[in-house]
Amino acid sequence: MGTFGRDQIGEPAVFVPKMSALMPRWVRTLALALPLASLALSAACNTELQGHADVLMEALGSSDYAKFQTVASPELLADVSEQEFVGIASTYGELGEMQDKTRSGVGINNGNRSVTYQLDFVNGEVQLVVVSHSEKLDGFEFEGAGWKRAAINRHREGLERLLAAARASDRAAVRALVHPSIPDDQLDGLLAQLAPLGTHQMVHVQDDAIPEFRVEFADKKLIASVRLSGPQIIGYSFRPS
Repeated sequence: MGTFGRDQIGEPAVFVPKMSALMPRWVRTLALALPLASLALSAACNTELQGHADVLMEALGSSDYAKFQTVASPELLADVSEQEFVGIASTYGELGEMQDKTRSGVGINNGNRSVTYQLDFVNGEVQLVVVSHSEKLDGFEFEGAGWKRAAINRHREGLERLLAAARASDRAAVRALVHPSIPDDQLDGLLAQLAPLGTHQMVHVQDDAIPEFRVEFADKKLIASVRLSGPQIIGYSFRPS
């Protein structure tokens, strides 16, 4: 599944996009979405939320955190920093141009409102749920195979950038890709491990839940993963296949 909020981390240097761990406790109490026929009954109270959803999608499409801030509640902004928003926007961008948007359901539970959309992009279909218990957007959630593929592609691209910089023994380029908290001696170790392997021939998905990849070189195969926060690599792992 996709996510709102922070990239979730399982074992060290492993990215795990788990939705349930990200959903605020009040979101988890929302009732299941009502059928589309019920939309008319709650149209008035959901018109504002639908407008917030439109702004959210526009903000993600342009990676515009300032626009996102205009509709997000303080609670949501506390969960989604600018760097985290850029990461979500990067995954959203992997979907390509939106071709169709259908409002497919609503939910109401003790003042908490939700609207569900089916979104059809060039690169896949995604379900978006937006939620609110105030006059602002209080949460959102992406899920579906399209979102999962987009997240995998984003991590693959991050891995490819790291591999290219390491292959060239370009320490400055590697340093620019990774978070400042990763020490220089660790980067030196990474370059010593990867540079001698030369150009990789192929990258396959090894485990799409993490995601984790099998990288094939001429004489060696590695299992690799990168952990992202926004555009930056905050962790990585390379081990023999």
